[in-house]
Formats: sequence, structure tokens, C-alpha cells
Amino acid sequence: MKNEKKHPVALLITGLLLVLSTMMLLLSLTVKQVISESVKETEIVSEMSDRMYSLMFENTVLKNSAGNNDLKASFQADEHASNAVSMIVAQTLTNLEEGKSYASCDISGELDQAVGDVINQLKKNGTLSNQEASMAEQGLKSQTDMISEELNRYAKNIYEGLTAENTPVAKILSYYRIFVSIGFRIVMMLLILFLMLLTVKLTKKNVNALYLIGAEQIVAGSVVSFVISNALSSIVMELSNSYLKTSVLIERAPFEKAGSYSIVLGILLIASAIFAAFKKSATKRQKNKHFDN
Repeated sequence: MKNEKKHPVALLITGLLLVLSTMMLLLSLTVKQVISESVKETEIVSEMSDRMYSLMFENTVLKNSAGNNDLKASFQADEHASNAVSMIVAQTLTNLEEGKSYASCDISGELDQAVGDVINQLKKNGTLSNQEASMAEQGLKSQTDMISEELNRYAKNIYEGLTAENTPVAKILSYYRIFVSIGFRIVMMLLILFLMLLTVKLTKKNVNALYLIGAEQIVAGSVVSFVISNALSSIVMELSNSYLKTSVLIERAPFEKAGSYSIVLGILLIASAIFAAFKKSATKRQKNKHFDN
């Protein structure tokens, strides 16, 4: 305890830096997933999907037939059709992360696969005759290249709006690219390791260091799980309403999951400290008992 009292300010500063660096690492590892999951739930993705379905079916031979209603419903539920939109969203987010000009994503192959799956299923169900199925498949597949270009044009307009110079979003994106980079994460991990070793040196006792580091990990994880997630939710909501004209709701589950890892680590460290202290005390009692005998 005497050694700890010699460095109270140093231990406080080291502890604060360890909490902050742990939070930065957790957020860096989590924020991309959070944004990706959140964007998929926005009206933008919903509108993109609706546009895809409308373009796909507005010029087909079966446009006004009852069979086309079943065909459209099956297509909307198809995994490949959903993947087509997800691919464009993922490509847009990658473009934002890399800071490059918008690069188109070819989804025509995914749409062709969706058409094939749906047509085959409706043929098996007897919903479409062989002739209707052939006409529908030919008509739908003729639309895929045009739809791919149209949806990419839509995504490009959103991308260019977000990355326009001298806007708050563009500035935030420049910081975001640094924040999620491999280099930033490596620096944070090295800093965390250094601060942990420094804590051990300042306390002079491994058990006391485990208590401190464990408590600091619990604090960092709790802040990420509960405080940061709420703060970012408010910030993203305001920015999305201003620049995307729609509300983006932040998915908090990834923050909570990342924070829980730090909390569990902290609990394990404190449990290790308690076990080590108990073991040391037991050993000391055993020695005293031996000398008494």
C-alpha cells in the first residue's frame, strides 16, 4: 500500500488513459458493423428495394396477370433479391470508408439467380405454366442490367450528397476512416498493453494491479455499452435527418456485446486478484502453522 500512495496521480492518469484507449479500441472494432446494420433498416434501403421490384415487373409480359402477383411476392421474399440490395449498401459503405469515388456494384448476377429460383419454385407449385414461366423468366432477366445501373445511380446520388465538400458529414467521414483503420487499432492495442504494464510497475504488486486494471476494464465496457451507444444514437439521428432526409436508428446490440467483453475481462481480472490474494494468505497461514509446530 505504501508504494501505491507514492504514485496516486500517476495511477489516476494511467487509469484514465487505459479506460479511454480501451473504449477507443472497442468502438473502432464495432462502429462499422453498427453502421452497416443500422443503414439496412432505413427508409433508403426500403425505397431501393421497392424501386427494384417496380422496375423488375413494370415491363414484363405478365404485368397484369394474377400469376405475376405470386411471382412478385416470391421475388420479394427471395434471399438473392435481398442480397442484391445488401451488396449495393455494403459497396456504398466501403466507398465511404475508403474515401474513393463511388464504385458501382454489379448485382445483375444476383438478380438472375433470384429470377431462376423463383420461376423454378412457381413451376413446381403449378402457379405458372411452362409457357408462362418461360416468358416470365425471359422478360425478368432482360431487366437485370438496367436495374443494376438504376440502383447504383440512386446509391451514387446519396454517396455524393454525403461526401460533398465542406459539410459536417464529410468531415466526420474523414475522421471515421482513420478511426476504423488497422493502424489505429494496432496503436490502441500497444497503448493498452503499455498502460497495463505501467500500472503493474506503479503499484509494485501484481495483485493490486489486477484489481485496478480489472476495475478500469469494467468502467470502459460499461461506458461503451450504455453511454456511448445512447450518445451516438442521438448524433446519428440528427445527422441522418439533416442529410439523408430519413432517420437512421443505431443498432445498440454490437456496442453492448463489445462492452460486455471488456466487462467480463475486468471481472476475470478481479477474480484472479482475489484468488491470488487468498492463495497468498493461505500459504502464509500454512507457513506460520509450520513454524508454530
